[in-house]
Amino acid sequence: MLQQQFDSSVLPKAWKHTIIIPIPKPNKDKTKVTSYRPIALTSVFCKIFERILAHRITHFLTSQKKLNPNQHGFLPFRDNHTAIYKIYSAISEARKSKKFFVAVSLDIKSAYDSVHVDDLILKCLQLGISGKVTKWMHHFLQDRSFQIKWRNFLSNPKTSFKGLPQGSVLSPILYVIFMNDFFETLDNNVECSIFADDIFVYCPHHSLTYIQTKIQNTLELIYKWCCYWKLTICPEKSAIIELSNKQVTSFPRITYAGIPLPWSESIKYLGIQFSKYNQNGHILRSLRNKALKKINGLKMLG
Repeated sequence: MLQQQFDSSVLPKAWKHTIIIPIPKPNKDKTKVTSYRPIALTSVFCKIFERILAHRITHFLTSQKKLNPNQHGFLPFRDNHTAIYKIYSAISEARKSKKFFVAVSLDIKSAYDSVHVDDLILKCLQLGISGKVTKWMHHFLQDRSFQIKWRNFLSNPKTSFKGLPQGSVLSPILYVIFMNDFFETLDNNVECSIFADDIFVYCPHHSLTYIQTKIQNTLELIYKWCCYWKLTICPEKSAIIELSNKQVTSFPRITYAGIPLPWSESIKYLGIQFSKYNQNGHILRSLRNKALKKINGLKMLG
């Protein structure tokens, strides 16, 4: 049955329908829409097929080395810990070399909802994903419907024409594909780590003026990339920080889309608080605690 669905690319309507249940966030004002986290319920049979397809796509992309190694989300042998360790290593190396280290945390607005289906299919084809797979995905992503369930009531069905479906097993790897050419926006000597929609751009150097130029050039290229692919980065939710052990008397002006980014004393990235003065010990303790939790979980299985 699943093979027939794949060959025909004709999906049952139930496979393209989502029930959304709003769950209140803790300690938030329940009169505001933003105080609720949407939980998406989709077809169980569709989830089974998606999981098979996601595994095949991921295996193809990783075995053929199609993805940038600085993508850490939803991929084998990569996770938030590999992303954090990479950044931690870069900061430690900059401190040993007595370099400045400037990092920018960027926030993409409604990341999954902003992906246009035709743009995603184009990127899939460019990475060598076969036409039959992309044809099925195109049908899967187009003209999806959803309803909101509140208590025992269902809203009228609505149709969505863009975005990756929340709760879909395929959505994470498809978003990784969509973001893969983001790294082409980086100027020379500028590094970047991405986990899902969390972006961390950084540059170490002996000169703050050099870093200012490189980071500013990169942010301008990122702005052009976002405009082309119809994404929006929120400057008010983005921040910039200096993480070396050197004294900084004057912070350079760095902007995104003409809006100055605020300099921060600390930045939270993937659950880790990066700050100038407690950097090494805090990160190591956080990584150690998370590792111990996983080890204890394995002991329970033994």
